[in-house]
Amino acid sequence: NYKKYISETIESYYSDNEIAVASINTSRNFNIKNGNVSTSQIKTAERWFSLFSPKIFKIVVTHHPFDLPIERHKGKLARRASRGVEMLSHFNIDLYLSGHLHQSSVVTTEERYSGLEYAAIALQAGTLSERQRGEVESFNVIKINKPNLSIDTYLWDSESNLFTNKMSNKFKLIKKTWKKIKPEK
Repeated sequence: NYKKYISETIESYYSDNEIAVASINTSRNFNIKNGNVSTSQIKTAERWFSLFSPKIFKIVVTHHPFDLPIERHKGKLARRASRGVEMLSHFNIDLYLSGHLHQSSVVTTEERYSGLEYAAIALQAGTLSERQRGEVESFNVIKINKPNLSIDTYLWDSESNLFTNKMSNKFKLIKKTWKKIKPEK
């Protein structure tokens, strides 16, 4: 019903002087549980990102994740995710945003994928729905100041009836690889 109530456009694109964003539809009518990305979708994203200089912060948005923490089963990734990450690394993708699992996580693509030309950050959204998957409601705030990036995850605190910042991750782009910066003491 997405096309009926929201938009006929499933994959959209946005850019300004600081960021370029491409969404890739990983959901399929016949199989919503396991996502899929096609080679033609990756090539379309490549054409879009080829228009921008390395100074522009590049973001890929999908429903199904292209990367997760190593301890999570690889089968949870969108089908052909590894091909997508490998191909898009040539276009200096900085951030992969996804949902689907209703569990938050932040990793760099260099942890799962070796030999990438450019290693990005993969941010898995939490949930604001009743589908909690063992995790309270949460959302992320992303602050981009390339070559720096911070991601603050806010978690629901039922005692205070507020979202509180429980996790903060800071990254720095070093030689074409986003590296997590350890918090100062």
